[in-house]
Amino acid sequence: SRIFFRKLNPGFAVTSGSDAELQMHGCRYNVKKLFKSKQSPVEELLRQADQLISTQKPRAEVYAAMAESLGLAWKDVNSHLEQRKQILDLNVTYQSRAEDCMDRMRALEIACQDSALPVEIEAVRELLTKIHELKRLMLESLMVSLQDGKLLLEKLREISTQGTLDSRPDHIKTSSEYAISQVEHWLENLHDRRADCWRLRGRVVKLNWNNV
Repeated sequence: SRIFFRKLNPGFAVTSGSDAELQMHGCRYNVKKLFKSKQSPVEELLRQADQLISTQKPRAEVYAAMAESLGLAWKDVNSHLEQRKQILDLNVTYQSRAEDCMDRMRALEIACQDSALPVEIEAVRELLTKIHELKRLMLESLMVSLQDGKLLLEKLREISTQGTLDSRPDHIKTSSEYAISQVEHWLENLHDRRADCWRLRGRVVKLNWNNV
């Protein structure tokens, strides 16, 4: 028989908001560091099992099986933590880039929504140049955000296909599929916001271009 760990908190998920994610990232990094730097109860049990194997020959096979099961369970824990760390890293990166992209979209919207539209030809040209530059910065940020979102989706889909982060079959399939749905929704929102900005920019550019 195998030994399995039953539950690891917090549960598997991706969340929005880079500040909260960074805090969780720090906590999980410390947990991972603690696992690696401190002698664990499992490692101590493995050491004791090795002693029993060497001193109690009649039951050596039983103790060897116990030691193997403990070792595999410990490997599961470390694999689980490492996989979750990868997902968290990808999510933190995406959230940071997406927030930057939203900021650039807001800057473009503000420039386009200014009620005091210029009437002088030179002022109109300056506004159009500013809008063009804000559009360029927004598009660059959008491309990076979408690429980071794609990497996060690929990792989540890989895990969803596997159905697990360790040896427990299908134990996170539902939560991983929900996480995929969340990320897809975030990316759709980015596309929708970009489309709104594009329509607003187009109207303002057309209006001002007629005055040049």
